[in-house]
Amino acid sequence: MQRHAVYAVVDLETTGNSVKKQDRIIQFGCVLVKNGRIIDRFATLVNPNRAIPPAIQHLTHIAQQDVAQAPYFEDVAPVLHQLLANKVFVAHNIEFDLPFLNAEFQRVGFAPLTIEGVDTLQLANILLPTSVSFRLPHLAHYLSLTHEHPHRADSDAEVTARLLMTLTKRLQQLPTLTQQQIVAGSTALLRQTGDYIRMVCDAIAPRPLPDYLMQVAQLVLCRPQLKTQALPYALPAYPESDQDKQQLFKPTLKWRKTQGKMMDLIYHNFADQPVPILLEAATGLGKSLGYLLPLVYRQNQTQRQIVVATATTTLQHQFSRETVPLLNEVLGTSLTVEVLKSNRHYLNLWQFQQSFSAITNEQDQLLKLRLLVWLTMTKTGDLDELHFTNYQSLYFTSLAYQAWQQPLDSPFQAVDFLARQQQARATANIVVTNHAYLAAHAQEWPAQPARPYLVIDEANQFLETALHTSQQKLGLLKLQRQLKHLREQIGQTPGRHNLAGLFADTPLVAYQLTLLNDQLAQLQEQLIQVQQALWQAFGQQPVTVDHDFWTIPLVSSDFDAWWTTQQTRCQRITQLFAEIGLSAQQLQPQLKQQSQRWTVAEWQLQVRFFNQLQQLLQDEQQFQGFQQQLQNLAPEARLLWLTLKSDQALATLELQQAMFDAAPVMQQVLTHFEAPVLTGATLRTGRDFHYFKQQLGLTQQTLIEKKLASPFRYKRQAQLLTVTDGPSIQEAKQYSRYVAQAIEQLCRDNQRQTLVLFNALGMIRDVYDVLSQSSLLQEREILAQGINGSQQRLAKRFALGQGAILLGAASFWSGVDFPDQQLEQLVIVRLPFASPYEATTQAYYQRLKAQGQDPFKTVALPQATLRLRQGVGRLIRTPQDRGLIVLLDQRGLTTRYGQQMLHALPTSLPKATATLATLPAQATAFFAEKLKKRKSAKNSSKNLL
Repeated sequence: MQRHAVYAVVDLETTGNSVKKQDRIIQFGCVLVKNGRIIDRFATLVNPNRAIPPAIQHLTHIAQQDVAQAPYFEDVAPVLHQLLANKVFVAHNIEFDLPFLNAEFQRVGFAPLTIEGVDTLQLANILLPTSVSFRLPHLAHYLSLTHEHPHRADSDAEVTARLLMTLTKRLQQLPTLTQQQIVAGSTALLRQTGDYIRMVCDAIAPRPLPDYLMQVAQLVLCRPQLKTQALPYALPAYPESDQDKQQLFKPTLKWRKTQGKMMDLIYHNFADQPVPILLEAATGLGKSLGYLLPLVYRQNQTQRQIVVATATTTLQHQFSRETVPLLNEVLGTSLTVEVLKSNRHYLNLWQFQQSFSAITNEQDQLLKLRLLVWLTMTKTGDLDELHFTNYQSLYFTSLAYQAWQQPLDSPFQAVDFLARQQQARATANIVVTNHAYLAAHAQEWPAQPARPYLVIDEANQFLETALHTSQQKLGLLKLQRQLKHLREQIGQTPGRHNLAGLFADTPLVAYQLTLLNDQLAQLQEQLIQVQQALWQAFGQQPVTVDHDFWTIPLVSSDFDAWWTTQQTRCQRITQLFAEIGLSAQQLQPQLKQQSQRWTVAEWQLQVRFFNQLQQLLQDEQQFQGFQQQLQNLAPEARLLWLTLKSDQALATLELQQAMFDAAPVMQQVLTHFEAPVLTGATLRTGRDFHYFKQQLGLTQQTLIEKKLASPFRYKRQAQLLTVTDGPSIQEAKQYSRYVAQAIEQLCRDNQRQTLVLFNALGMIRDVYDVLSQSSLLQEREILAQGINGSQQRLAKRFALGQGAILLGAASFWSGVDFPDQQLEQLVIVRLPFASPYEATTQAYYQRLKAQGQDPFKTVALPQATLRLRQGVGRLIRTPQDRGLIVLLDQRGLTTRYGQQMLHALPTSLPKATATLATLPAQATAFFAEKLKKRKSAKNSSKNLL
């Protein structure tokens, strides 16, 4: 690629995605760039000689009359062909624009362009690793590039040209070593994108690293910032009166009287003999500052650390980046805060460098390049900064920090991200963690003498998280699959593609491989015998069938008697794991000594083998952890069950366990922390906290129980419409089509941001499949959990969207915040009951029945009521919000329990009914009325002035 080439940055608007299906170009945009400057522009509308679909008209704002007098492609083809000849073709997703354009050229008798091409989409993936989305409108916003008319070819081409220049500057500014590594790894990029990277980097002279970067082994990293002990700080007396609090908050914050009550309650509780607080605080009260400020005043007196546990990692970052800095501004302090997550969130630098030679596909290679750039930016090594979608490759999994330690001679010991996190945690004034980490690691904090203060925010979700965290598998299936793969890689007989063949001429290594293979075979046999014994003991018990899966709940006393008979076998399994670990330790140095003799493919075989062997030894901890929990929990405190696929029976048999309730976790919390504050917007199922206390084992505990009123005026801000003519929820396919139809009708011809809440990912896929066949997909951005990315990524894309539709389940029912016009329509697909066929639910319900309790009244209904309140709470987040709630499940009106659930919603929330046919008109009327009232209120304010 020539250094001074002219780059033709092109964008097309078309009637669809396929020339073969008679789709045509309706607008062509091109910006010419040379030597980092725009030198010319060209754009033209094109008459497609066919109707432009309404969805495309809505997306591009190009109507049929706009192209009626435009030239046909046949007329402009000579000009375009000459314009692009001998240029470098650049596009954002080049594999759409260039093939489409060439197909059009061929259709009208021109030869396809054979020019070089560069893809800015891949460049952005590498050079902007922390971007939430790589769609052109988002990148324009992210980089502050003016984008006046998204989805118009002239505007998109202009932005893509400026994006190319911005990305080129970023590439030029990278450290020399990072540039060299990117060049070496870019050969598999699309078209000549790799050649472009090489050309840019070759023109940059080597230069020393800036002070904020350092080289460790073959990686360039941000230099660690030394963490010192958190400095003590001095505060005046706590602001007891409302007047004192108002004065403290001026001019930064608005004073809320109810928030002041919350502060006083917490501050005075910790004066002498504190007790746990159950505090239902509605959204909009300023809950975070409401609990943090009084605890900071207490910390000033006692020097105890403050720990805040939130529901999600997204909320952790929100708390650390927004709440703590805001409090520092109010108090004039410099409180330090550290985000604490589990090991799997952090990049293992040693493993990353070791993995370079093991990359075997283009997707993993692109990930490696992205990580190399990210390492020059990140100070934490937290993989969540990358906003990955459902990236499930073995390579990516191997990069996260595992429980096993890196070698003592690793060059990364001093800069290890996990070690940095632990050091910062010990010295921070405030540690913000998540429910899952707290549930699993409460014992890590000191039980005495200076126990930290603890707030469990969104505490209603802590129940679910604690129980989910306790759920464990014995790991029989996964272990057997790993053993099978490892033995295949060793090989029963020497061959070209196995380790036995590679080392046939090295007697010592061949012997060690034979020994290891024998150990793996013995372990595999022992695990099979455990499965057989389980089936023989419990396989004839009653089975619950859910699709292709069977669940067999077990009685703890029966299982314990059987488990005693298996101890000799379990001891042998533990011994075999130890022998395998020793064999691996002896074998690996032998292979490294001969590394020069291998081809790339042979070396990759060995790297993959040892990565999988390391994973096997890591998963032994799952096996041991299962046994440990069996010993730690009393029989009445745990649930046990078997699962298997009905058509494969014994081969898929798995043993699982979980806690019966969250009381053991809560006991750990009470032991290692001062009396906690448990707060959230939805802790009560009716008029009291009984269900919440029962699930946490707090019914006999002395507590403070308090509900703080909501500041919102639901009568003015929202409305609930229940659709009355939907099909039965038992008709799954018909119900999915009904949900898709309702979404279409509610979202057609408007740009209102819409969140649709589901109970299961399966139905999301079904509804998304229907919507993807409709023209709505061309008009609106439709985001679907389990399809388009992680919860964190989808939430950020939705918050930045314009007219987006988000289909979400699970974590989207709570813990997400979309104020103002980020969310205007909330659709609840079904009353949020947990699936009665889920294995844990089956085992739990059976235990309750054995105790003479009704599972529906005791658990299912309270859980669903809490979840419904949480879901409805997503809509109104500030006093200025306006929005519509649509319940598609008519059981809210036709059943007694449904009516009871709706009765638990805010009493001032207006409730009405609708049919599927009248839903669009009623929604339009609601928003028109709210808009009218808002304008009226603004006019009244002006008149007062």
